[in-house]
Formats: sequence, structure tokens, C-alpha cells
Amino acid sequence: MKMMRMPKRFKRRSLPKPVTAAIIIFLLLILAWHLTPKKYLIGVASTDVVSISVFNGNTGNGFTVTDRTQIMTIVENVHGVDMKKEKLSIGYDGFAYKITFKDAKDKTIDSFMINSKYIVRDDPFFYRSSRVLCYEYLQELETLYCPAS
Repeated sequence: MKMMRMPKRFKRRSLPKPVTAAIIIFLLLILAWHLTPKKYLIGVASTDVVSISVFNGNTGNGFTVTDRTQIMTIVENVHGVDMKKEKLSIGYDGFAYKITFKDAKDKTIDSFMINSKYIVRDDPFFYRSSRVLCYEYLQELETLYCPAS
């Protein structure tokens, strides 16, 4: 008895092995990239930072920190902290504090937004910090630099 063959249009086709391997490697690289924590101010000493511009997105207050002790406190708080990707920030508006670190030539070293004690927004992602950030310290500095009128 002869076996019936399926018509060619119904045959299952598989991808060539090199293409399948390339797709698997690509997916593994994306997974590794997603799971790798982000760190800010790597290779930057607090002495490299001359000023920090801070803008409160809730109140509209902006101020610049130039005091060495305050700069050191902020830089050391953020320096090397593991930030894990939490979710996409695309489509979200607003932020609590946008902070920009500047060097002696007024060049931006780094910039990102702190939304709470643990959440950083650096588009296109929100990141969760592995430790408490300087959110409350920034609030204190805002009352110091921008007293209520």
C-alpha cells in the first residue's frame, strides 16, 4: 500500500539552522541587556562635578547646587547604584526632580529624573533603585534654595 503524500502547500517548513541560531542568539542578547542593571555616574568622581541643576516638575522650582558638600552628598548617593529596568516610560508625562550634572566646562556629564525614593526615569524606561535615593535630600535643598514667597 502506497502512502499518501501531502500537497506541497501543506508541508511544514523549518527555518535553516543558521537563521534559527541567529534568532536564538538575538533573543538571548535582548534578555541579557534587559536584565543588566544600569548605573549612573560610573567613572565620575564628586570632584568632577562642579554644579548640579535641579528642576522640580511638580512645583516648577529650579535651582543650581554649587556647594561642594551638597554635590558630594548627591553624587555619592547616586554613584554606582544598580538600577533595574521596571517598565517603559513612553507615554508618561511629568517627573518629580530632573537633575543634570555639569563639569567645569559646563558640559553635561549625566542627566535623569528622580520620581521617588526608589524610582528613576531615564527615557525610554523607569528604573527601580537597589537602595534609597536622595529624593528627600533634594526636597530639603529645594526649601533651602527656593523659599516660599
